[in-house]
Amino acid sequence: MLTFNLLLNGAGIPLATTKVLRHQDNRMKLGWSTYRLWRRDPAEFARYESIQGREKFIVGGHVASFVVDPVGEEVFVGLSAVVSAQPNAVEERFNFTDEICPPGTVTIYTLERDARFASLEGRLVIDWGKGKRKWVQRADKRDKPILEFRRDIRDVEWPGYMGVHLSQRDISSLAPNWEAKLAVNGVYLLVCPVTGEQYVGAAFGGGGFLSRWRQYAANGHGGNRLLISRLQRTQEAFQISILEVFGSTTTEADAFAAEARWKRSLGSRAHGLNAN
Repeated sequence: MLTFNLLLNGAGIPLATTKVLRHQDNRMKLGWSTYRLWRRDPAEFARYESIQGREKFIVGGHVASFVVDPVGEEVFVGLSAVVSAQPNAVEERFNFTDEICPPGTVTIYTLERDARFASLEGRLVIDWGKGKRKWVQRADKRDKPILEFRRDIRDVEWPGYMGVHLSQRDISSLAPNWEAKLAVNGVYLLVCPVTGEQYVGAAFGGGGFLSRWRQYAANGHGGNRLLISRLQRTQEAFQISILEVFGSTTTEADAFAAEARWKRSLGSRAHGLNAN
């Protein structure tokens, strides 16, 4: 049987100082997963992995990282050398969880990617076995059978239009399959996470939701007067969701009528950020 430790041994990587990681974080906000984070923002995934609540890795050793993909399988996403460790000097927080780590409460590891296994990232699938809650294990204690070498990296699972829940900051790093899905028209909702103020908008025309949302990602307001004034009160990124998707026969008049209906239903004129 081909196992992951056979690969580590073949590369001359000591098993006793190598930790094997299984990332599946239930603290993540709606619409997020460790797999999606790795696919959409590798640099932020690396930062997420390098910050640990207590000492878990061995300085001078390695970590082999796996994430749980949309179908529940453990996929290899990287091998790194553990260079150093130190307590955090400043507050650490993540946009995809509600976690805030005050200074001195977590360990920050310096991890350097080992390129020898780069061709296997996103393609090698293992059987983690029992004890999935024990997400950090020593390689010499828990060898992992290799189940598959995939031909291609799978994209981030599409949650359906009503399951879309994004931050304004996410728009510039969407997975390709998400970008294709969001090139349709419909009614969307922006919510300020600080004030709770809402803005209802309609995307109609070339580019659909994605084209319109990219304007918000670029400047935070898309040219809207009340959204510009909001930036004077808070710079916090909008949360974006979809209220309605238009069919192929929807006319411009239909689109404006749908937008007005949602404004009335949510009260975004009287108590929100819609001026008309």
